[in-house]
Amino acid sequence: MKIQIRTFGPLTDHLTDTELEYSGEPTIAALRRFLLEQYPAIKPVYFRMALGSRMADDGEEIMDGDEVSLMPPFSGG
Repeated sequence: MKIQIRTFGPLTDHLTDTELEYSGEPTIAALRRFLLEQYPAIKPVYFRMALGSRMADDGEEIMDGDEVSLMPPFSGG
């Protein structure tokens, strides 16, 4: 399946926004493990994942064409 990946903050230094071909288990948790294996430089960065426009839980399923955002903590006000 093809997934759109969007990155923010320090994650953009290691993984630019991209379309990713992914054939693993179709869950957020499995995609996170895959990304950490493929891009070990992002391991020290804490980030949450959003599916479309909402924050995603680890067990949520992903589908072909989904947009997944990798979001480190934001600050400001």
